[in-house]
Amino acid sequence: MKDTMSSEAVCSGRKAGAVLTLSLAGRLTVESIPSVWRTVRKWVEQRGITRIEVDAAGIEYCDGGGMALLKYIERAADRMDAAVVFTGLREDIRDMMTLYGSDPEQALVRQSKDTRAHVEEIGRVALETLKGLKEHISFLGELAVGMVRSILHPG
Repeated sequence: MKDTMSSEAVCSGRKAGAVLTLSLAGRLTVESIPSVWRTVRKWVEQRGITRIEVDAAGIEYCDGGGMALLKYIERAADRMDAAVVFTGLREDIRDMMTLYGSDPEQALVRQSKDTRAHVEEIGRVALETLKGLKEHISFLGELAVGMVRSILHPG
């Protein structure tokens, strides 16, 4: 599914499994953003997305309206507990994202909250298992010592 917005901005998207890939190109300006925004919204409102990959290599120009669109994508990913990855960002757009309160470097490596919760749960279960294992080993050690004493000193 490819949608061409105005002659200034283009958005295309593709969903493969739980991964949504959005490609943005052209001049993301206050004038061109409304139709692009509607297309982006349609894509990010789909269910079952765990990762959003934004290909920004085709962005020629980005003003405050374009920044608002990029922030919208970040917030949509946060609401879905999805990871978001921006690729191909020009340096001036990265700097602008920083001014708007985003950390594009952090966004590149952001894990979904759901994944972090699973990792924390795995760690918690592993710790509890090790504690239980320690108790079992202690019990078997005490049992072995008791058996040896019984053999050496019957009665």
